[in-house]
Amino acid sequence: ILTILVMGITVIVYRGFTMSFEDYLDLAETFHERKAYDQEMINLERALDDSLELNGPLSMQTADIYRRMGACGRSKDEIVENFDKAIRIYEMENRKDVAALYFEKGKALMEKKTGTVVSLVRESMEKAVELYEKDGFEYSDNYCESCVILAYLATDYDISWDYLQKAERNFENLSKEN
Repeated sequence: ILTILVMGITVIVYRGFTMSFEDYLDLAETFHERKAYDQEMINLERALDDSLELNGPLSMQTADIYRRMGACGRSKDEIVENFDKAIRIYEMENRKDVAALYFEKGKALMEKKTGTVVSLVRESMEKAVELYEKDGFEYSDNYCESCVILAYLATDYDISWDYLQKAERNFENLSKEN
């Protein structure tokens, strides 16, 4: 029994030293599916360390890890910081899907519904709408959902109505999922 125990511990320790950032990402995904977000974040942090070392701070792999860390962040500051890092990398790479990051950031912040978070949600969603319109993606689900969220957050009836009309114009083109 002692031999089996020692071998088991050795295998676990060895596996921990030989895990790549892809292994940590797979493990993070498993914990995400189980809704064990603290464990997901621990594995994403380990994957980030490896990705920074292997791929560098400006790689798309690193940006994706920042995005995932932002999505499962616990605090407003953690969400904003991680999404902003991912957005900076996407912008440096001239990626067209920056709008989706602003949308995801706004959605993650919406769960925190207090104080300054509302203004941060509004800011992220407005930027997402602006980028979707600029890039010609007005017919996306995220664009319409951003408009609806902005209509909900608007304090002025006319502004709210304008956002609802934008969403309605594209309602026919939404996917069947939404």
